[in-house]
Amino acid sequence: MNININNGQGIIRIIASGMVECLMIQRPALAIWPDFQGSIGEYFSASAHTQEEKKNFTNTIDHFLLQGSEDQILSSIPDFMDLFANGDYEIRFGDIDLQKTKFHKYHIFHYDGDPSKKVFYGSLYPYSEYEIFYTLHYNQINTDRVDFYKKMIQDGARPKAIVFSNPKSLRHYVLDGHHKIEAYTALGIDVPTVFITTENIESISIPEMMDLIYPLLTNHEFEHLISINLPESLDFLAKPELTAVIDRILQNEKKISYYLNPVFVKYKNTAWLDERMDNLKKNIHLSQQGVKMYECSLQMHVRWNQIIVTHEAEINHWIKNLIIHYRSQDE
Repeated sequence: MNININNGQGIIRIIASGMVECLMIQRPALAIWPDFQGSIGEYFSASAHTQEEKKNFTNTIDHFLLQGSEDQILSSIPDFMDLFANGDYEIRFGDIDLQKTKFHKYHIFHYDGDPSKKVFYGSLYPYSEYEIFYTLHYNQINTDRVDFYKKMIQDGARPKAIVFSNPKSLRHYVLDGHHKIEAYTALGIDVPTVFITTENIESISIPEMMDLIYPLLTNHEFEHLISINLPESLDFLAKPELTAVIDRILQNEKKISYYLNPVFVKYKNTAWLDERMDNLKKNIHLSQQGVKMYECSLQMHVRWNQIIVTHEAEINHWIKNLIIHYRSQDE
């Protein structure tokens, strides 16, 4: 079934900026970006949208997804599709083939029990034929709800999930049915699904994308996205909310990534940089174990050396040397 939306609310849509893609469900729900550090890996971050929030958008179709026929689902689709952005959409029924699919689930954990470790909570190598992303934090999966669907399936019912796809990037997003997918997977049964596909992808600038998705990101994810989106394209002087994220990192992290170094160099000899260094000097770890930083290496094939600063004088020395010896990634 093909459908054209002319008066859509734009609540559900996909936007892109370069290699960064974001699913919007009223606000950013999930962002995906490439590693760009010598691998084909990708990272993703999901919002803390609750199951209840998502249900508010699918309540017009929920009953039919649970027990309805394909005709009944199609009859309720137009009201549901009003939530989408204007454009052309294809709607079809099919099964998610578990043998050809990798489900990517975003869940918060502490690496080795240490919450300060720099980790990506969502990462992948896109090798599978179908890469499907959960848009609900995996920590929010309710095992009782999964068991409810397992029993329903074992009794012969076939409740359906909804997956929204961008055929250009080959990325697929679960809009509804996370618990159903968990149940089908546990039983080893392919997942009956309503697939919604569009090539109607909204293109925005890198600064606009960062404005949208920064609330999704952990400190480490933010640092990495800054590095691949080139500090030159971002005006921190005009974006106090992004500067606030940098200050949060500088004041609280045990390790400040070299990803931020180009930003500091960009604003050399400015009041903005002076303020950032003042905030680094307030770091809660400075006078205890110290803060791990990265200085420019003077060796040809080594870009950064890790150091530990423990007091203000060392910070002053570090930023002075960074500005003097910094060389761009391309040099």
